[in-house]
Amino acid sequence: MKYIDFHTHGLLADGVYGIVSDALRPPRGFFSRQCLPQEFTGSPPELAGADALGEVGLDRRLAIPMDEQRRILRELLASAAPLPAVIHCVKSYPELNAELANFRGRVLLHRFNGSERELERQLGFGRYVSFKFNEPRFAALVWRRRPELLALESDGDAVDYAECYRRAAVEIGTEPELLAARLEDNLKRFLNVENL
Repeated sequence: MKYIDFHTHGLLADGVYGIVSDALRPPRGFFSRQCLPQEFTGSPPELAGADALGEVGLDRRLAIPMDEQRRILRELLASAAPLPAVIHCVKSYPELNAELANFRGRVLLHRFNGSERELERQLGFGRYVSFKFNEPRFAALVWRRRPELLALESDGDAVDYAECYRRAAVEIGTEPELLAARLEDNLKRFLNVENL
């Protein structure tokens, strides 16, 4: 069984496949070029060799004004086409939805923390929704309604993947092997690749 980690900041262990979000390409795994608002230096980062953009996004906790964050996100998304985007969003879904309205790439909402109503809206937009392995709050809902958009992630935490998959499968109401197969297909589709 292949374990899938849709979003991490650490190195991937053997048998684990996923997206590493960082400033530099990891030795293995897919590479997502991170550039959060507080990391933006005035121009979009180099994306040559990247498999995705992100994590990028909007965060109300930051001292950076929301209008400035939106401008940065807009610029980053414009530079990313045709790459998919890994999005960080904290308490700013209305603004995020407005910024993503014209983005035609695939979107992964990393570590989703919105309401059930917001989750339904994101699924309606066809966006992938990711939950931390130990925070699968709405994962069962996504599994029932749009399993092709479900993603799970460590977000860089050290995890026991076998145990995380076992617990997530129980929460969702399936078997770990079926969950792993679905997440593998979802990751391939998100990244537009045939093989991991």
